[in-house]
Amino acid sequence: MDYHMKALAIINIIIFATSTFCYAQVLENPASSVVKFRNKIDNIKTDTDVDKLLDSIDRKRFEVFIVKEKLEIKNQKCKELAGKVQAKSWSKVDFDNNGYTDILIIGDDFGLSSIVVLDKGKNDFVIKNLTGGMFRNCAFPVVQNVEPQPLIIYHSANESETKTLIYKFGDFVEVNKSPQKYNIQKIEYKTPGCYGTCPIFEMNIDSDRSATYKPIAFNKKQKGFLKGKIQPVQLGELFDLLNYIDFPNLQSDYSVGGTDQQSAYLTITYDGGKVKNIADYGLRGTFALSRAYQILFEFRENQTWK
Repeated sequence: MDYHMKALAIINIIIFATSTFCYAQVLENPASSVVKFRNKIDNIKTDTDVDKLLDSIDRKRFEVFIVKEKLEIKNQKCKELAGKVQAKSWSKVDFDNNGYTDILIIGDDFGLSSIVVLDKGKNDFVIKNLTGGMFRNCAFPVVQNVEPQPLIIYHSANESETKTLIYKFGDFVEVNKSPQKYNIQKIEYKTPGCYGTCPIFEMNIDSDRSATYKPIAFNKKQKGFLKGKIQPVQLGELFDLLNYIDFPNLQSDYSVGGTDQQSAYLTITYDGGKVKNIADYGLRGTFALSRAYQILFEFRENQTWK
């Protein structure tokens, strides 16, 4: 009898310890209701740890990316904004609610640059750029840990509005609490050249998934006038994204500073013949538009063209 009682007591202790550990893991990331699994990001405690993580992901890409706990900002206006919003060089949170910790990092690679490292599972890391380069070098994304999903409050000295971003549709896009539903009939997209090897192409997609693609320059070895059928799941994601951002109410023209950037021209026919035209010099009109362009760029290679 004593043996069985001792065995039962040991089992109860194990169950209690396991439950306590899982509960503690949820508390560690209150923005997620999923019991999270430990990964490399959980072990990060210092700037050096962050650097090591980035080196392990892509040493060449991040060889000049500097992470410091105390952000070194020379521009007074930017320095004041960083202090006002309490910007941190890095913050850990599960942005995509998949149970693995991600990390938002503000570093310096010839100007302030912000990225998010997402763990898609078992230390399979994906990098998402939030800021960078000459157009967004005075921007400070700050984590807002809320239910049911963490957000990023994007502060920029160069933009009139603070943006609230959520991880959705495979990237960070502006939050829309009241998305609309439009009947998208056709998408036309074209990109002219830039000072460099920017892909130049034209692509038209109908709602029945039939599409045409004309690679003009810098599209690997693709040539001619090609036709295909866009995969339903991927086209559905693009349509859902455009509806989510309420595309008819976006600006018709966007432009970044500087020269020699690529432009994008997006035409959407919807609701029985209505047309929305968007011209975007720099392809950075909004975070969500940048994601839409990326999906269209990816269609060149992840669809079957003949």
